[in-house]
Amino acid sequence: MRRFCLVTLCGVLACSSANKEPVEQHPSAELAGAPLVMQQPASAELGARWETTEGAWRGTWVRRPSSDVFDGTWSSQQYPTFKGTLKIHLDTRAVVVERQDLDGFPGTSSANRCVYRASIDATGSNIVDGTVSCTNSGVVYPWSARILRR
Repeated sequence: MRRFCLVTLCGVLACSSANKEPVEQHPSAELAGAPLVMQQPASAELGARWETTEGAWRGTWVRRPSSDVFDGTWSSQQYPTFKGTLKIHLDTRAVVVERQDLDGFPGTSSANRCVYRASIDATGSNIVDGTVSCTNSGVVYPWSARILRR
C-alpha cells in the first residue's frame, strides 16, 4: 500500500494512504499542537548515540538495538542528573524527538514531557537550529546534538 506524506520545515508531517485512510495522529500532537507522523528512519541514520547540549545541560542518548527509542541521561553542574526515554522521528533532514522523563527533571515530577525539533546538517552528523519545549516550563530553549554512529 502506498502512502503519501506532507513535510513542512517546522517538523509537521501528515500521511495518508492511497485508499483515503484517515490521517494518523502522532502521540505528541496534543503537546505540539498539530498532527505529526514521521516515517521510520533507516537504522544507520539514527546512529548509536547522540551527545546533546541544552543550555546548561549535557545529555547522552543511547539507542536501544534495532529501535528508534533512546535512553537519555542529562547532567549539569547546577542540578542533579536525571533520566528519560526518547523516541526519535527522522525524515530527510527534519528531526522531531519526544521525551518522557523517568525520574523527574529536578524539581518536577516524571510527568514532564518535551518535544525537540531541529534540522540535520549536510554531513548527517550534527543537529542544528534545534528547539526544545517541555510541559514543566513552556519555555522554548535552543538545543544541538552530535550523532555518533558507534
